[in-house]
Amino acid sequence: DLATLIGLIVGIGLIVGAMMIEVWGSPTMMADLAVFGSASSMLIVVGGTLAAAAVAFRLNEVIRVFTLIKYALTKPKFVMPDLVQELIDLAELNRKGPTELEQALPNIKTHFIKDGVEFITQGLKLEDIREILEQREAFRYYRESHESDLMKTMGIFAPAFGMVGTLIGLVFMLKEMEKGGSDLAAMVAKKMAVALITTFYGA
Repeated sequence: DLATLIGLIVGIGLIVGAMMIEVWGSPTMMADLAVFGSASSMLIVVGGTLAAAAVAFRLNEVIRVFTLIKYALTKPKFVMPDLVQELIDLAELNRKGPTELEQALPNIKTHFIKDGVEFITQGLKLEDIREILEQREAFRYYRESHESDLMKTMGIFAPAFGMVGTLIGLVFMLKEMEKGGSDLAAMVAKKMAVALITTFYGA
């Protein structure tokens, strides 16, 4: 989906652009931007979110997350006008006779329609065909709703683990304050920066 891709690119571009404006002209520009990279923060947010999702959902469903993401970036398999045209063509063939419809089976692209036509050629009653296909659609809707819930839940978990990482960073910061030292302010600032980066990743 072009709109999704544009939205992602523009959104990320604006955030990175805002960062670069803040450090533009600085002799240590790349080093300043590098402070936004933190392996431990990424580990807490991504690892924690996946772990929490594994507690709330089945493991195979969590693993499928990476497959589900592609659906937001790919063109839908079926477009309504194409489906309608396919059904009209099949109805025309059915008028000619059951043999014509049976011969068209290998050329039907949509599995759902193909199965329905196969049921017709096998002589099943209309009520039975409707019940089977509606039940199949109900199961598909349930499965996709469950997958959608998984993605939404992970969206809730990520900021929460961002806060967990911030708390860990604050604990380390307070320990440094307890130690004291001549360069205490710099050390506290460094630890605070790492704590806030985890919140940033979570958000």
